[in-house]
Amino acid sequence: MPQVVIVGAGFAGLSAARRLQARGIDDFVVLEARPRIGGRTKPGQIAGLDIDLGGMWMGPTQTRLKALAAEYGVESYPTWLDGACVARIEGKEHHGPGEDIDGIFSAADKAQYLWLQRRLIALDRDLDVDAPWSHPRAAELDSMTVESWLCRNVRSRRLRSLFRLLCVALLCAEASQVSMLCFLYYVKSGDGLDVLVSAAEGGAQNHLFHGGLHSIGQAMADELDDRLVLEQPVERIDWSDDGVSVHTSSADYDARAAIVAVPPTLIPKIEFDPFLPQPRQRLNQRLAMGSVIKFWVAYERPFWRDQGFTGTTCPARRASTSHLPVPESA
Repeated sequence: MPQVVIVGAGFAGLSAARRLQARGIDDFVVLEARPRIGGRTKPGQIAGLDIDLGGMWMGPTQTRLKALAAEYGVESYPTWLDGACVARIEGKEHHGPGEDIDGIFSAADKAQYLWLQRRLIALDRDLDVDAPWSHPRAAELDSMTVESWLCRNVRSRRLRSLFRLLCVALLCAEASQVSMLCFLYYVKSGDGLDVLVSAAEGGAQNHLFHGGLHSIGQAMADELDDRLVLEQPVERIDWSDDGVSVHTSSADYDARAAIVAVPPTLIPKIEFDPFLPQPRQRLNQRLAMGSVIKFWVAYERPFWRDQGFTGTTCPARRASTSHLPVPESA
């Protein structure tokens, strides 16, 4: 009987397994419902190159990911920013160096943007990222959406469009679907809006990985050998002070403890006996995952660089950053 059953082989579950091993606990099993590991990272190939179909970037606040990459010898490289980006918002187009989209805004827009930045910083000042609900205005901010905040505070149509793009790009959800408290928490936990949206040095989209981010997860999984069991969706967990029984369609696992490392939206698919506490059940039932489509396009060579462009675009209705990682020889 294993001491611990870990449910889910995404980065959270794989990291939990590493933590157990670091404490000298090798008697565990990791159960993954899908035929692959990695969770929200996923391997793919295009034009003979390994690519990430899921998460792919590393920012400055992701120090644990940086340490993992160094431990497994997975090297990173900076996003290509030499040249001009293309921005088009509310019918106006601008080509600016690197990530510079300032030319798309009027002097009044820029002044209002600086004022909005100060407003956001002031709201974030009292926010504790470890307990965002303790914010003095938590109930008020959580009862309004980013969209309603924009309508109250932003006069410029172009700036409203920009913030809507940022919300979609960062949270994969419309501004009308995200609470202002959630948005403020995300911004502060990422060291500020300018860091989160940037691919320059110090920005959240600054570095990609040779071989793909998914290769780090695969290296973690390779260390588990037969302690990792794929295609084992957990159907029920019986738990008590004496231990747990984890049931799949083909096997039962008894252990002293279980670590459920799956997204909150998937937890309701598991039956718990006894039931999880009501507040936790309500939270799992009401949370929604972001939704976004990612696609890759392969070209024989990055011809846009010959024309002085980076490959980064900001279209009118959706934020789309196309930093294509091509071999240095291309």
